[in-house]
Amino acid sequence: EPIDFRVGSAGVPDWNALLAEAAKLHGLVSINHPVRPDDETCMGCGWAPQKPVDMHRVQAIEAVNGMDAMLPDTGIPFWQHWLDQGYRLTGIGGSDNHDAKQALTTPGGGLIGMPTTVVHASELSMPAILAGIRAGHVFIDVQGTRGRMLDLTAQAGQRSAEMGDALSVPAGASVHFTIKVSAPEGAKVDMLVDGKPWQPRADLTVHGSLAQSFDWTGDGRRHWVRANVRGAAGELLLVGNPIYIDSDGRNVP
Repeated sequence: EPIDFRVGSAGVPDWNALLAEAAKLHGLVSINHPVRPDDETCMGCGWAPQKPVDMHRVQAIEAVNGMDAMLPDTGIPFWQHWLDQGYRLTGIGGSDNHDAKQALTTPGGGLIGMPTTVVHASELSMPAILAGIRAGHVFIDVQGTRGRMLDLTAQAGQRSAEMGDALSVPAGASVHFTIKVSAPEGAKVDMLVDGKPWQPRADLTVHGSLAQSFDWTGDGRRHWVRANVRGAAGELLLVGNPIYIDSDGRNVP
């Protein structure tokens, strides 16, 4: 159904009012290109709420918009900031083209579809795709290719998780991670724990494809673990969503 998006109007006084209405309609809310300017150069582009926003009502962050994955205005740090606060927000990618002529004359539509949000869905339908995004079963293909893949899973005892899921891991318990990647020759996986580099005891260089396992020991505290894949020259190719680690399996502040 239609939703009144005019934040600041009498009917929608602030963002929380809009988010509450979206929740009633079972809407999925994404904050897009959050660190773009919000001035005459890009009016309304940036995320600049006037009052505190209930981030529990937000489901996704556009971590990569267009070609900004390696630029200062990428949304990745903004997304990871909220992950650090304990929110489970799905990182997605969105293409952006303001040049209709280019879209019509360039094979494939120019920048349309770059990046691509790749969703592990139960079926090829809109409800299933939205459910996959809500669950965080997503990686971002920065260049919008068709043959690249990033799959990170984890197992602790009899429990398992894929990207977007949470695992309960007591202090001292071991988590067995498995990563599978399809990417160009010489690409390399970067593992991150709470946004900081983590180098497992494993060779994470991709030779067309990679299937590698490694272990991590829990400390009884909350963490998030995710993977990036970079090309041989260091360019960001694939951006993975986190697997959430907590002593009791919860990761919501």
